[in-house]
Amino acid sequence: MVGKQTRFPSLVLGINRGTGFGSGTIDKTLSWTPGGTPIPAENRPHVLFERLFRAETADNIVTRRSGADRTRSVLDAVRNEAKRLNDQLGKDDRRKLDEYFSSVRDVETRIASDLEWLNKPKPKVAPLNFGKDVQALDPETRGGKAFDYRRYQQLMYDVITLALQTDSTRIISYYARRDLSDGTYTYGFMGCPYNYHEMTHHGEEAEKLKWLTQVDTWYMQDWAYFIEKLKGVKEGDGTLLDNTLLVWGS
Repeated sequence: MVGKQTRFPSLVLGINRGTGFGSGTIDKTLSWTPGGTPIPAENRPHVLFERLFRAETADNIVTRRSGADRTRSVLDAVRNEAKRLNDQLGKDDRRKLDEYFSSVRDVETRIASDLEWLNKPKPKVAPLNFGKDVQALDPETRGGKAFDYRRYQQLMYDVITLALQTDSTRIISYYARRDLSDGTYTYGFMGCPYNYHEMTHHGEEAEKLKWLTQVDTWYMQDWAYFIEKLKGVKEGDGTLLDNTLLVWGS
């Protein structure tokens, strides 16, 4: 598997943190484990940067190893209990329990991978300028019309580019927007008075059509910014863009 060759098998990112399950009707993540468990998304570019490139201290290494040992002990206890329960279940319930076992195995695999990379130094990169108020980069606490989505988006693309450039991961999913419900009001900071849902249900209203055209243009400008970032990184005989598969969905 590709993910086994890098420190992070994949990065799951989004405009909102978490999975969205239990808190609404729209998912906040694009990624799931093979066992069917949603993988929480990270939405803060400065936190992602720290996770990718901050060097581990000796104390951090000891703490993480201790935490991994505790987690494995819990998983062992849970597995033993589940095996005893399995003998008392019918066919359908056993199939559901097997899905649960798959999730446990996913966690064990991630723990083993984390421990394997723990003593290997992280790549060194030039720091990014996240500004003095990093809290402003969290859409969940600084949403609304004051949220500068363009600055946020470009910083996310900067960190994603560094992650690929340093081969920290080779697989990334990024849920860039949840218009109508993500708290960022489309491009309100640039004057747009509508959320995206309202504009796509424009009813041929000239004003909504005008803003829909403008907002779609801004979306593509942000996407072009990311493409140019990848294009500007030399890799082998070509560029990072030459060796990257990009998919934009809506």
